Amino acid sequence: MRAPRLSVVIPAVSGPVVAGACEAALRRLAGVDDVEVIVVPARPGATLCQLRAEGVRKATAPNIAILGDRYHVTPGWLEVATSPARFDAAGGCVSPSPRLGYFGWCVYLSEYAQLAPPISAGGTFDARALPGGNTVYRAAVLDADQLAACATELPFHAAFLASGRSAGQVGELEVVLASAPGVGEFVRERFRFSYDIARERKQPLRLFLSPLLPFAVLARTASSTVLRRRFSWRWLACAPVIFALGVVQAAGDLLGHAAAGMSS
Repeated sequence: MRAPRLSVVIPAVSGPVVAGACEAALRRLAGVDDVEVIVVPARPGATLCQLRAEGVRKATAPNIAILGDRYHVTPGWLEVATSPARFDAAGGCVSPSPRLGYFGWCVYLSEYAQLAPPISAGGTFDARALPGGNTVYRAAVLDADQLAACATELPFHAAFLASGRSAGQVGELEVVLASAPGVGEFVRERFRFSYDIARERKQPLRLFLSPLLPFAVLARTASSTVLRRRFSWRWLACAPVIFALGVVQAAGDLLGHAAAGMSS
């Protein structure tokens, strides 16, 4: 049996059924025999980055992809991910499934609109260009302990770039958001994500900017959709929910900065 060219780490945060569908979509692709798939079950109390790091420690291939369990890869994704690496870390784009319902589109536009294809291919120094659930790394430079120590992928990727590692966006590295979480699950996820980022920043004075976050979220999503003339009518329909999700993020941001201030 030949050694794998690619290890794919899938944290099963949405449960075994969703993760199983993600893995099945991957295995249906031709040439997947030399791909090692590592599904990491969710554990109570474990952060998403800790689950990702657990899978990275088990990986044996020279390239390691971290894949969100709600994503389904495209044939072009596999070809790029198993090729010799141009960058130490390569991030891809996220397309919406045609089966997404109304709330699914709200999730997609609030979280992934800036990653909708086509993306600007080439090198980048922007940590936000490397999506946590669709990035391929050279295994030799991926530090599992550093990943596990971060609450979210943003500070991990920022430190990764600050260390001199190269990163880029690759348009062919495309996944599809096949399904969306439920309202309650996504609200909890957004709150926790904002809370963790704010607490990691350790900049408590930024809490005074938290009330502006819902408006910033609306502006960011509008610039990725309306101004780029794609998904415009869907953005208009989803704008009230996107704003409400921004309020959730603002609450997490506010409490995270407050917690950072009390711990400093």
